[in-house]
Amino acid sequence: MPNKEPIQRLMQLGLVVLPLGGAIEEAESFTLFKPESVQGNTRPDWEYTLETEEGEIHCDAPCGTLDLLQGQWVFCVHEYSPNAGPGDFCQGYGCLEQATEAVRHYYFDPDSAMNRQPE
Repeated sequence: MPNKEPIQRLMQLGLVVLPLGGAIEEAESFTLFKPESVQGNTRPDWEYTLETEEGEIHCDAPCGTLDLLQGQWVFCVHEYSPNAGPGDFCQGYGCLEQATEAVRHYYFDPDSAMNRQPE
């Protein structure tokens, strides 16, 4: 089972990280949210309210997924349908550390792909 310290670091940055199918230590799939109360990248005119047991969390950036698929950690954001829209992408990484660095970049770095137009 992979070391989940990189997931803990995302949570320390303020992201909401929800494991699918169990506890963080056991999960191989996560859904990622950036609350509007957390500094970082946002998408203009985009909002989402996450309902939790503790109450509502208002988010101002697209949610992402992080999944272990066929030995690779895959970080995806796909908000538009049927084709990719601004900021949509899916990228695989050889280890969890690389994948969570991509997540950090997406939500917090100024030159993030979040609002780029698809090529």
